Amino acid sequence: KLQAAALVFSIVLLLISSSVTWAINDLSLYERSFDKYKISETSGIEKSELLAVSKGIQKYFNSTDKSLNIEATVNDQKRHLFGIKETAHMKDVKRLVQGNYIIQVLSSVAVLSIFISAKLSFSSGAMQFICKYAMWGGIATIILITTIGLTALITFDQLFLTFHRISFANDFWRLDSSKDYLVIIFPQGFWKDATIFVATLVISSASILSTISGTYLWFLK
Repeated sequence: KLQAAALVFSIVLLLISSSVTWAINDLSLYERSFDKYKISETSGIEKSELLAVSKGIQKYFNSTDKSLNIEATVNDQKRHLFGIKETAHMKDVKRLVQGNYIIQVLSSVAVLSIFISAKLSFSSGAMQFICKYAMWGGIATIILITTIGLTALITFDQLFLTFHRISFANDFWRLDSSKDYLVIIFPQGFWKDATIFVATLVISSASILSTISGTYLWFLK
């Protein structure tokens, strides 16, 4: 029972963390937001520069750099894009991103270890065990994300605020949308769209996992 519960839990974490990783590193997600919210017009930054800024942020998240330092041309003037408060906030965000990476690695190792352990523990029925609880891991993920997703659609602003209050021990995230380019480039609508994107990825991958596992179980019976 402990092994089964561990497998289900690890699969839930793996599916969610992998989808978050995909979203963080998917430049097309950023590009669609720039077009949808007309960020070039509101920020005074050309789209090509906005994409370069996005790449710079992605590089920062995936590097050992301690501070985010990005220059961009704003209204035909070259400048450092992010101020002290924004840079400090991005350090905190980077910790969350790298924490997600760690969860992804650990959950991957856990799933693989349980698979190997099941193979060694059961003289027969190992695949039935793996497929059964892989299927339940997918189903549990779908239920969890659907519940959170529906709640987010109804009360996204409140959830977004609560997330920041829980995740950050300071108020660097309280930025001014009239002058701080971090929130000018990435308005709240972007984060709602990104949340929907991640939820869609998670539910899709969980559905595929559950369908494949369930179909295999059906054939075994």
